[in-house]
Amino acid sequence: MNSTLNLKVFILISLFAAMTAVGAFIAIPTPFSPVPVVLQNFFIIFMGLVLPPAMSAASVGLYLFLGAVGFPIFAGGTGGFAHFTAPSAGYLISYFPAAVIGSMITKKKYKEMDFSEKKPINKILWIDLMSVFVMIMVIYIGGIIWLKYRLDIAWAKSILVGVIPFIPGDIIKCTAAIILAPKIRKFLKQEGMLA
Repeated sequence: MNSTLNLKVFILISLFAAMTAVGAFIAIPTPFSPVPVVLQNFFIIFMGLVLPPAMSAASVGLYLFLGAVGFPIFAGGTGGFAHFTAPSAGYLISYFPAAVIGSMITKKKYKEMDFSEKKPINKILWIDLMSVFVMIMVIYIGGIIWLKYRLDIAWAKSILVGVIPFIPGDIIKCTAAIILAPKIRKFLKQEGMLA
């Protein structure tokens, strides 16, 4: 890997970490849950659709590290290690495996795809849908497990306050990510920033 490509990769990793941080500033407190509505998960899902696994891991890792050491890049423009013990910590921690697993699914399926077909758009859509579904489930599962443990509530209550209220907004965010991802992947490949 030459120095120019190294620089492009570093810029891309930093850019996605920065976009995730910007998404944290859009945090709406909810009266029905200790978890705010955020835009962070949109960028995590988008990252999983666009970047290869190693770059996704580096980008989310950078974001979580900077937030943990105090940079105000978590929900509502706050930071610090205390966020990893808050009721919403399960979602935050789940961002890492969600983005990496999503990237792995996307990369593996794209390698298997036959692009010689005239209209591969349906296959592309199914790959992205599969990846997004897995990512959002990883985030939800991590979130409700920690909510149950941290608040000492029943599983049903954990799902009621930690998943159900967020489904409509997450459907919109996932749809937007699926629409945008192919265009961004194509652009980044043309610029030599993705293999």
